[in-house]
Amino acid sequence: MIRHRFFLGLDLGEVKDFTAFAAIEVVGGPGGPLYRLIGLERFKSDVNTEILDRVSDSSVSLSYWDRLVRYLARHLRSHQFHRNSLLGIDATGIGRPVVRMMLESPMVQETGTPVYPFEFRGNGSREYQRQNGLIQITRRTVLSSVQIVMGQGRLKIPEKLREAEVLKRELLSVRIEEGRQDHLDQRTREHDDMVFAVALPIHLAETLAKQGVGGWVPVRYA
Repeated sequence: MIRHRFFLGLDLGEVKDFTAFAAIEVVGGPGGPLYRLIGLERFKSDVNTEILDRVSDSSVSLSYWDRLVRYLARHLRSHQFHRNSLLGIDATGIGRPVVRMMLESPMVQETGTPVYPFEFRGNGSREYQRQNGLIQITRRTVLSSVQIVMGQGRLKIPEKLREAEVLKRELLSVRIEEGRQDHLDQRTREHDDMVFAVALPIHLAETLAKQGVGGWVPVRYA
């Protein structure tokens, strides 16, 4: 059962790569939950930094990652999302220490937002949640969920959103290269941050809707 109205996704990239944040509203529908993309932003250390600067105190020198945590906290504390949202976050590679920073942040902690960190593994890996809260999963599994939802007409992407057309195209065309490392096809790597920022919360919502007691649980705050 889905108890929250909003599912948020954060795909984390290295400093030189794009990070993307997506906000999805979940509403009931006759064929299953409907997912409305209501927010999508992407940035990196030297591109679209005004997105992060809106939440930074100009009198304090902050690292890129500290600014990112404040950016996320601002969203989680907003009137729209506070106490009514879940967060699915990429905890692969650089994502793991960033997730730790986020969980230790008083600004994030006070929101009480349930956080589900995903760690991408190679093809053939089984899906399970470790004791530390990390959900082991393959990119193929996550992409399959969002592509099924799109095929059923349950994902709504407003035309007014920046990058809307690019996102639609990438969601439909993204492919996983065969092999143990579960790599994205070279042609679709440029915008995979947006793809997974949207796909993670949808996969989370679809999974939680089917799970009963004993399913995935949010990670504990530090």
